[in-house]
Formats: sequence, C-alpha cells, structure tokens
Amino acid sequence: ADLLNLCAFLAPDDIPKELLDKGVSHLPESLAAAVQDSLAFDDALAVHRLVQAVVRDRLDEAGRKQWAGVAVELVNASLSADVDTNMEVWPWYSRLLPQALAAAGHAETVKTGLPAAGRVFNQCGFYMQIRAEFAGAQACYERALAICRQFLGEDHPHTQLVKRNLAALDLPEN
Repeated sequence: ADLLNLCAFLAPDDIPKELLDKGVSHLPESLAAAVQDSLAFDDALAVHRLVQAVVRDRLDEAGRKQWAGVAVELVNASLSADVDTNMEVWPWYSRLLPQALAAAGHAETVKTGLPAAGRVFNQCGFYMQIRAEFAGAQACYERALAICRQFLGEDHPHTQLVKRNLAALDLPEN
C-alpha cells in the first residue's frame, strides 16, 4: 500500500525504478524494503491515472502531506545540480521531468516539502531552458520563485538564484 501511496504522487507513466533506488534514504522503512521487490514495484507502476486520484482522495490530509513530501524529496534527491554543465544527466532529466513536475505540484498543493519543491521547479526550469522550452521554463521558475519567497524569504540565496534564472531567461518575441 505504501508504494501505491507514493506512486499516486508521481506522474502516472514511466516511473523509473532508479528514482526509488537512488532516493531510498528518503523512503519510509516499510517502503524501502518494498522497492527491492521487483514484482510489487511492477504492480504499483501499473497504476492508472484514475486509481492515482482515488488513492490520493482516500488519504486524509496528513497522509497526503506525508506522501507528497516523500515524493518531492525523492525527486529532489535525484536531480543533480550540474544539469547545465553535464550533458550526461540530460537523458535522466528528460525521463524524470514528468515525475518531478507531478511531485513538486502535489507538494505545492498540499503545502509540504516546499523547499524541495522550489528546488525541483527551479531545476526543471533550468533543464527546460536548456532545451529551449522557454514557456515551460518560465512557468517552473515562477512557481519556484513564489515558493522561495514565501518560505525562504526574499534575501535567501536560493530565492536570489531563482530570480537570476528567471531574469536570464531569454524569451523570444511573440
């Protein structure tokens, strides 16, 4: 059930097992053991969007906060900081992007794990900017900035970093 709860706060398609393997230190003990069970993992990955919504809805507020927090911390731990200089991480970012956006979005909605969600949105924005997906990058930076301003303050180094990233976004003329 824990694996299903976690998967409900990720994107429904192509959840990489490496995400859970790399972030096992961010998982509750019961779930860390389940990740090693490939059959249970494969069954949980077969979750359909509707089932995900049902799983999220059946959780109480504390449960939604818990699992959204686990999901965003898991994704955050899997996003390397060197996406701008290390092209070898680009395939991983490409595969993880839907998971990262889903996890950060759920965390933002239930107001948990917000420093991690802010970093995830910033990293996703940076990756999208590299791929010339400027509208997506701008949306990610704006979400990151709103989170950082609210929870870290205007003068925090991460808030300043996101502001610089947003300012440096060279949007093409319409």
